[in-house]
Amino acid sequence: MEEKVNYNDVVDQIESVVADGIQTVCPLRHYFVNGLYCREIFMPADTVITSKVHNTEHPYVISMGKVAVIKEDTGVDLLEAPYFGVTYPNTRRVLHTIEDTVWTTFHRTDVVPESDSEEDVMKAVAKIEQMILLPYVNKVIENKKMEELK
Repeated sequence: MEEKVNYNDVVDQIESVVADGIQTVCPLRHYFVNGLYCREIFMPADTVITSKVHNTEHPYVISMGKVAVIKEDTGVDLLEAPYFGVTYPNTRRVLHTIEDTVWTTFHRTDVVPESDSEEDVMKAVAKIEQMILLPYVNKVIENKKMEELK
């Protein structure tokens, strides 16, 4: 009888291998619009990244590029811009960008930065992340120097 592979164990192994390699910078942009927080990430072609684990259901859009997405429930999907999807709670993905890719998530929130300063924006982002993310250390993302852009 074939032993079932634990998806989270496989993703943990992928994160460990990727985290030990050369880190790719994936710039982030944060937008706050009328009760909506939008988080845009640019991922260069041939980047392997694992997602954070969200505890909310929220939409996302791929506005540029092509990416292979590995999910526990569906296996590998090839997604290409323009693409609209929904992230469900506890979803964990492995992404391999085939082309430069822009992926944006959208989250309802009452949190807004006190000002447009980078410090205030990042404080607001931290508050939102505490609400929408499960407590989990992503070995790839936590070790990367992600550029925070306005």
